[in-house]
Amino acid sequence: MFSFQFQLDIEKDLKNRVDWCNKISHGKNWKESLSPEYQEIANKLVWISYEEAKEFMIPYLNKLYKDNKILIDTVLIKSQKIFQEKFEQACLCMERLTKRPIYRKDFTIYLTTFPRGPYDYEKWYIWTCIFWNIDNFLWNFLHELQHFQVIHYYKDSNAMKDLTNEQFEFLKESLTVILNDSCQQFLAKPDKWYLLHKELRSDLREYWKQNKNFEKVIEYWCDRINVYKNVDKTL
Repeated sequence: MFSFQFQLDIEKDLKNRVDWCNKISHGKNWKESLSPEYQEIANKLVWISYEEAKEFMIPYLNKLYKDNKILIDTVLIKSQKIFQEKFEQACLCMERLTKRPIYRKDFTIYLTTFPRGPYDYEKWYIWTCIFWNIDNFLWNFLHELQHFQVIHYYKDSNAMKDLTNEQFEFLKESLTVILNDSCQQFLAKPDKWYLLHKELRSDLREYWKQNKNFEKVIEYWCDRINVYKNVDKTL
């Protein structure tokens, strides 16, 4: 019913690095939060274009892939196996959670060497880092899949249509807390995500336990969005 493919694409990997070394998202400066092994190369990507970055990053990434070939091959094999066993049931779990069909049937998951897993809703892409624990890949997919469902089915709903972009993003990111109760069997670790959303996520989880109706929970959250501070730091 549903299909997936894992790919290692050097240009998609580089795009992830350039984008997120030049962005603050949900109160987090990705460049500043990097561990030392990423910091030096990340500093070279600040305030330069993708085309400028290609000149020195393509050789860098090719060498990185060569040096980590065994790891990359292992990640591809093991992640394929995990997804073949659990992907279908994970998608059905998301359908039950959101009360809507999965908005499409096929997904591409790009491997990246940067410790961030973004998504592209328009092209149905998800990124996941080869240096992460493989057991977390399915959690990462479900986290982004819930975002896709919210964007596709609820962004223009009566409850959400008047939200600012910052408010929508704040709620969308906070919503994933309910994965911990409704899709727990597919999570290798709890869905915590951004510290900025901690207070709202706690509120939403308690409400969800009593009212397991996705649309009603969204309405509740939209009514309470102004209670929470720092919404303007979402993007």
